[in-house]
Amino acid sequence: MVSGECLREAENILADIEKKAKHKQGVFGRKYKGNEEISGKILTRYLPEAQKKPEEKKLECLKSMRRSLENDDHGLFDRWLVALTNIILFCIIPTESYHETERYRNEPSDSLKGNAISAIIRFSRWYHTDNNRWIRFQPYAQEIARLLWGSMERLHIK
Repeated sequence: MVSGECLREAENILADIEKKAKHKQGVFGRKYKGNEEISGKILTRYLPEAQKKPEEKKLECLKSMRRSLENDDHGLFDRWLVALTNIILFCIIPTESYHETERYRNEPSDSLKGNAISAIIRFSRWYHTDNNRWIRFQPYAQEIARLLWGSMERLHIK
Protein backbone atom coordinates (compact mmCIF):
# COMPACT_ATOMS: atom_id res chain seq x y z
CA MET A 1 0.00 0.00 0.00
CA VAL A 2 1.20 3.50 -0.78
CA SER A 3 1.29 6.14 1.95
CA GLY A 4 -0.06 9.65 1.96
CA GLU A 5 2.83 11.59 0.38
CA CYS A 6 3.32 9.21 -2.54
CA LEU A 7 -0.41 8.84 -3.15
CA ARG A 8 -0.93 12.63 -2.98
CA GLU A 9 1.85 13.31 -5.48
CA ALA A 10 0.56 10.58 -7.81
CA GLU A 11 -2.94 12.06 -7.63
CA ASN A 12 -1.55 15.56 -8.30
CA ILE A 13 0.32 14.35 -11.37
CA LEU A 14 -2.75 12.48 -12.64
CA ALA A 15 -4.79 15.67 -12.22
CA ASP A 16 -2.14 17.68 -14.10
CA ILE A 17 -2.11 15.07 -16.85
CA GLU A 18 -5.88 15.39 -17.23
CA LYS A 19 -5.54 19.18 -17.53
CA LYS A 20 -2.69 19.01 -20.03
CA ALA A 21 -4.10 16.30 -22.31
CA LYS A 22 -5.21 17.83 -25.59
CA HIS A 23 -6.83 14.69 -26.97
CA LYS A 24 -8.81 12.38 -24.74
CA GLN A 25 -7.42 8.99 -25.78
CA GLY A 26 -8.76 7.24 -22.75
CA VAL A 27 -6.65 6.30 -19.80
CA PHE A 28 -5.15 3.18 -21.30
CA GLY A 29 -4.56 4.35 -24.89
CA ARG A 30 -3.68 1.99 -27.71
CA LYS A 31 -3.40 -1.66 -26.71
CA TYR A 32 -0.16 -3.56 -27.19
CA LYS A 33 -0.16 -7.30 -26.83
CA GLY A 34 2.90 -9.29 -25.96
CA ASN A 35 3.47 -12.88 -26.88
CA GLU A 36 3.26 -15.43 -24.07
CA GLU A 37 6.92 -15.04 -23.11
CA ILE A 38 6.78 -11.23 -22.94
CA SER A 39 3.47 -11.23 -21.06
CA GLY A 40 4.90 -13.72 -18.58
CA LYS A 41 7.97 -11.54 -17.94
CA ILE A 42 5.80 -8.52 -17.34
CA LEU A 43 3.47 -10.32 -14.94
CA THR A 44 6.18 -12.17 -13.01
CA ARG A 45 9.00 -9.61 -13.02
CA TYR A 46 8.16 -6.09 -14.10
CA LEU A 47 4.85 -5.48 -12.34
CA PRO A 48 5.65 -7.13 -8.99
CA GLU A 49 9.14 -5.64 -8.85
CA ALA A 50 7.84 -2.10 -9.45
CA GLN A 51 4.90 -2.49 -7.10
CA LYS A 52 7.16 -3.63 -4.25
CA LYS A 53 9.62 -0.74 -4.59
CA PRO A 54 10.02 1.43 -1.49
CA GLU A 55 8.13 4.68 -1.47
CA GLU A 56 11.34 6.70 -1.74
CA LYS A 57 11.98 5.16 -5.19
CA LYS A 58 8.38 5.72 -6.22
CA LEU A 59 8.62 9.36 -5.15
CA GLU A 60 11.78 9.76 -7.24
CA CYS A 61 9.86 8.32 -10.21
CA LEU A 62 7.07 10.80 -9.64
CA LYS A 63 9.60 13.66 -9.53
CA SER A 64 10.97 12.57 -12.90
CA MET A 65 7.42 12.37 -14.26
CA ARG A 66 6.72 15.86 -12.95
CA ARG A 67 9.83 17.22 -14.74
CA SER A 68 8.77 15.53 -17.98
CA LEU A 69 5.48 17.45 -17.96
CA GLU A 70 7.42 20.57 -18.93
CA ASN A 71 7.63 19.17 -22.49
CA ASP A 72 4.02 19.97 -23.27
CA ASP A 73 4.99 21.65 -26.55
CA HIS A 74 5.94 18.26 -28.05
CA GLY A 75 3.63 16.90 -30.76
CA LEU A 76 3.48 13.47 -29.14
CA PHE A 77 2.99 14.76 -25.60
CA ASP A 78 -0.45 13.15 -25.22
CA ARG A 79 1.02 9.73 -25.92
CA TRP A 80 3.64 10.31 -23.24
CA LEU A 81 0.84 11.27 -20.84
CA VAL A 82 -0.85 7.92 -21.47
CA ALA A 83 2.44 6.14 -20.72
CA LEU A 84 2.88 8.07 -17.45
CA THR A 85 -0.72 7.49 -16.40
CA ASN A 86 -0.33 3.76 -16.85
CA ILE A 87 2.97 3.56 -14.97
CA ILE A 88 1.35 5.46 -12.10
CA LEU A 89 -1.75 3.26 -12.07
CA PHE A 90 -0.06 -0.12 -12.45
CA CYS A 91 3.34 0.39 -10.80
CA ILE A 92 3.24 3.34 -8.40
CA ILE A 93 -0.27 3.10 -6.85
CA PRO A 94 -1.52 -0.33 -7.98
CA THR A 95 -4.65 -1.00 -5.99
CA GLU A 96 -7.75 -2.79 -7.27
CA SER A 97 -9.99 -0.25 -5.54
CA TYR A 98 -8.30 2.62 -7.35
CA HIS A 99 -9.11 1.06 -10.71
CA GLU A 100 -12.74 0.69 -9.67
CA THR A 101 -13.25 4.41 -9.07
CA GLU A 102 -15.64 6.40 -11.23
CA ARG A 103 -12.68 8.00 -12.99
CA TYR A 104 -11.70 4.73 -14.71
CA ARG A 105 -14.91 2.70 -14.68
CA ASN A 106 -15.92 3.77 -18.20
CA GLU A 107 -12.68 2.64 -19.81
CA PRO A 108 -12.75 -0.30 -22.24
CA SER A 109 -13.61 -3.50 -20.44
CA ASP A 110 -10.28 -5.22 -21.10
CA SER A 111 -8.94 -6.89 -18.03
CA LEU A 112 -6.64 -4.91 -15.77
CA LYS A 113 -4.00 -7.55 -16.43
CA GLY A 114 -4.17 -6.89 -20.18
CA ASN A 115 -3.97 -3.15 -19.61
CA ALA A 116 -0.98 -3.61 -17.31
CA ILE A 117 0.85 -5.72 -19.90
CA SER A 118 0.11 -3.10 -22.55
CA ALA A 119 1.34 -0.31 -20.23
CA ILE A 120 4.73 -1.95 -19.66
CA ILE A 121 5.17 -2.75 -23.36
CA ARG A 122 4.37 0.89 -24.21
CA PHE A 123 6.89 2.10 -21.65
CA SER A 124 9.53 -0.23 -23.13
CA ARG A 125 9.00 1.50 -26.47
CA TRP A 126 9.80 4.88 -24.89
CA TYR A 127 12.82 3.43 -23.10
CA HIS A 128 14.32 1.92 -26.27
CA THR A 129 13.28 4.48 -28.88
CA ASP A 130 15.70 5.36 -31.64
CA ASN A 131 13.20 7.59 -33.38
CA ASN A 132 13.81 11.34 -33.19
CA ARG A 133 10.06 11.96 -32.84
CA TRP A 134 10.04 10.19 -29.45
CA ILE A 135 13.57 10.82 -28.21
CA ARG A 136 12.81 13.84 -26.01
CA PHE A 137 11.03 11.60 -23.49
CA GLN A 138 13.59 8.80 -23.52
CA PRO A 139 15.74 10.19 -20.66
CA TYR A 140 12.67 10.32 -18.43
CA ALA A 141 11.63 6.79 -19.40
CA GLN A 142 15.15 5.54 -18.71
CA GLU A 143 15.32 7.28 -15.33
CA ILE A 144 11.93 5.91 -14.27
CA ALA A 145 12.81 2.40 -15.48
CA ARG A 146 16.17 2.55 -13.67
CA LEU A 147 14.37 3.42 -10.44
CA LEU A 148 11.71 0.73 -10.84
CA TRP A 149 13.65 -2.11 -12.49
CA GLY A 150 17.35 -1.21 -12.76
CA SER A 151 17.07 -1.47 -16.55
CA MET A 152 14.48 -2.54 -19.07
CA GLU A 153 14.73 -5.04 -21.87
CA ARG A 154 13.01 -4.55 -25.20
CA LEU A 155 9.51 -5.89 -24.60
CA HIS A 156 7.79 -4.73 -27.74
CA ILE A 157 7.70 -6.63 -30.99
CA LYS A 158 8.79 -4.50 -33.93
